[in-house]
Amino acid sequence: MIDLEDPMLEKEVYKPVTRITSYYVDNQKFSQAIHEYTLKCKEAAEAGKPRPPVSNYIGECFMKISEGVARLNQFNRYTWKEDMIADGIENCLRYVTNYNIDTFTRTSNPNAFYYFSKIVYYSFIRRIKKENRQTEIKQRYTTMNYNIDDFIFADPQNNGEQTSSSFVENAICDQTYFYSD
Repeated sequence: MIDLEDPMLEKEVYKPVTRITSYYVDNQKFSQAIHEYTLKCKEAAEAGKPRPPVSNYIGECFMKISEGVARLNQFNRYTWKEDMIADGIENCLRYVTNYNIDTFTRTSNPNAFYYFSKIVYYSFIRRIKKENRQTEIKQRYTTMNYNIDDFIFADPQNNGEQTSSSFVENAICDQTYFYSD
């Protein structure tokens, strides 16, 4: 017979791995805070006063949502991740007054987390498109009218100094063309 009280049989209790809670946002508490803030904004607008500042809790939630979306695999490899997070927070602050607690959801509970997650997601997409446009402009700028190989491999005996300086002068003159988009 096996004695269950035997200390040799005691094993370490399995502890499940907990998720990182530093990015967790309580949807119900967050939705309630957003609803209260939108009511304050409506009252201020009716009284002709400026919009009140966002509470620290709401700001922290916006930051957690932006950082959480930035951790997704599709956004994890970009070097401008901090800019994407900043854009997400900025867009949340811009559209916080548009949130409507009465909108229909599948569970009929308010879901501010989903609303602001989508705002952050699409702000990340806009930032990626913007950065890709800037990269394309840089590539067009360097390859449009200039033979880069001639510039880099200029022969000093063949007036190479003059070639490189004229390249720089032409590039400065054409700069206004590319930044007018």
